[in-house]
Amino acid sequence: MKIKSVFLVHANGGTFVAFRKTRERLPIKGVYAEHPGTAMGQEGAAARTAWEKEANKQLAERLPTELQNQLLAEGLPYTAPADND
Repeated sequence: MKIKSVFLVHANGGTFVAFRKTRERLPIKGVYAEHPGTAMGQEGAAARTAWEKEANKQLAERLPTELQNQLLAEGLPYTAPADND
């Protein structure tokens, strides 16, 4: 399959990528791929799991620093809480 031979098909309210199996008008073959929005909306989907893992990691690393920066920018005193783990 060559990328220049694919085209969009609009049918039944949806759109998908297709290519021709022969030189004739029909049959065509649909090429399906999951939309990122669909994967993110499904509990336990690989994309969502990876995103949640990375988001939680970045939140744990960046939140204390960002809070401190904002409080200092507003002129409020900041004392880091004791780690009670």
